[in-house]
Amino acid sequence: MMKKKQIKIPKEVLEKLYIKEGLSIKNIADRFPCGQDTIWRRIKEFGIAVRKQGWYKIKIPKNELKRLYLKDNLSLKTIGKIYGCNKNTIATRLRKFGITVKNKGAIEGHPPTNPKGTLKTTFKKGHKLWTNPQFIEAQRLGRNIKPNKTEIKLYQLLQKIYPNEYKFVGDGNVTIDGLIPDFINSNGQKKIIELFGTYWHREGVDYRRTEKGRREVFMKYGYKLLVIWEDELKNKESVIKKIRAFNEV
Repeated sequence: MMKKKQIKIPKEVLEKLYIKEGLSIKNIADRFPCGQDTIWRRIKEFGIAVRKQGWYKIKIPKNELKRLYLKDNLSLKTIGKIYGCNKNTIATRLRKFGITVKNKGAIEGHPPTNPKGTLKTTFKKGHKLWTNPQFIEAQRLGRNIKPNKTEIKLYQLLQKIYPNEYKFVGDGNVTIDGLIPDFINSNGQKKIIELFGTYWHREGVDYRRTEKGRREVFMKYGYKLLVIWEDELKNKESVIKKIRAFNEV
């Protein structure tokens, strides 16, 4: 009998997602992927403090929620993905705002009784969501994404070598065919610099997460790509030479 493959979840990664970024157990489980019980076990094994109920309140503007749910006809589940919560949280917030929760025949993928003017959804895959400007803006507002420590280190190096020539856009400010670059040249050159973490871009991940896959997408739109791996930041001089060589081409 074959042993069940154990999901490797580094403690620092789990702490970052659960404590610093405030993601739900379900959202974290979806990322690896594994069951929610696995995440709970790892939290206990690593001795990570369990958050108190209600400690993290998701900010969802009423007008934005009303537009996504009624005008754009997105499902509770899809809206939950935008704000990093489950569909029950969205349903509760709708009721709080006095917005009637529709039945199954009126949610995403099931046309309402009066389908006139209703937008048909095409959000079947995760990357397709990031081709929708409304989704992107709601995601940015809801998550308030900021650069992490390693991204800040790379940004500081870029500012040291080429002041104000590269801008952090990993918050979703710029998307290219559903992909979110980390840094983009703001001085007229179509150049992108990506910071790859060894865990999220390891062998076997989705093709669009690999260096080759992302390069193919960006090249279609005329962008050149430089990938810096997080381990390379240990040797700053080497990274500086790599960036200079890329920027001078």
